[in-house]
Amino acid sequence: MQNSMSLALRRISIAASTVCAAFAIAGCANMPGMSSPDSSTAGGSAQGKKLADQTCTAPLGTVNIDENTSQSWYSILTSQYQLPSLIPVIRLLVQQSNCFVVVDRNAALNHSMQERQLANSGLLRSNSNFHGNQIVAADYTIEPSVTFSNSNMGGLVGAVSSFVPLPGVGQVASNLNMKEAEASLIMVDNRSSVQLAAATGSAKGFDLGGFATGTIGGKYASLGAYANTPQGKVVLASFIDAYNQLVASVKQYKQQNVQGGLGTGGGLTVQGGDSGSSAQAGGPSPAASGAAMSLIDAQRKLNQLGFNVGTPDGSYGPHTRAAIIAFQRSRELPETGRLDAATAQALSR
Repeated sequence: MQNSMSLALRRISIAASTVCAAFAIAGCANMPGMSSPDSSTAGGSAQGKKLADQTCTAPLGTVNIDENTSQSWYSILTSQYQLPSLIPVIRLLVQQSNCFVVVDRNAALNHSMQERQLANSGLLRSNSNFHGNQIVAADYTIEPSVTFSNSNMGGLVGAVSSFVPLPGVGQVASNLNMKEAEASLIMVDNRSSVQLAAATGSAKGFDLGGFATGTIGGKYASLGAYANTPQGKVVLASFIDAYNQLVASVKQYKQQNVQGGLGTGGGLTVQGGDSGSSAQAGGPSPAASGAAMSLIDAQRKLNQLGFNVGTPDGSYGPHTRAAIIAFQRSRELPETGRLDAATAQALSR
């Protein structure tokens, strides 16, 4: 019996090698059950190893991980692939990188609010130290998502699916598929809702229908299904890649500036809009610098100050442009003929 099992194992090992050679795929070394945990694509952290390569010397702020469970990818992740929530995985990546301090806006926050309700009701001990101004704000939110891809490898299936099943292991699958996951992470500033960074990552791996999956990931048991299943490893590896890219992007972050301030009009104006209309006869847009004052209000103010533009109508014509230039000249401002931030500010005085 022992000789039969040894022979079967040898035949499976040879078959796996044949698969790798036939397709010349470097990722074959990570086939579940064919390598040691140390060579797993996903890596691990149960014994203190770092999942992410990118780290920070000091945290850049606090962050909440928001997993939108209403998205279709979440249903595929949890139903089709039987994987749990991604939040613990991403929290682990963030925690190990030391780039952000993680705050919980899910179950832990509910527990915190429950304790505060007990404190307010007078049921907690007097020295429990629950009071206002204790909960830490989340400076940023990281939003994960993932897409999946399966491509059938066709005729190769028969070459490896005919081997004798092994006791406690099961037969090599009849649906050998190459799987790929592409993860994305978006980081948003919570105070302004401005997107600060976005990153994607991808990973590929083989699914042999569950063959020997229980032998992989024991060393990284804290990651659960993301270390113990082929599909979990692929998803995990894609998020490791995405998070490394996100941190690299954040380290090079430079604040984007719009003259006049964000959200005050912008440089792409629309005819009839509050910030003015497109220039006539090929002239420049009056609010191309993001002025905080609407064009029609500027026209009214110019008329009041003696810079005649005619009847205020919110339209940027030659009379309005001439009046703006005259006003700018009188205030020793750059004579742009545009309702820029400096001009709008001067008109508002």
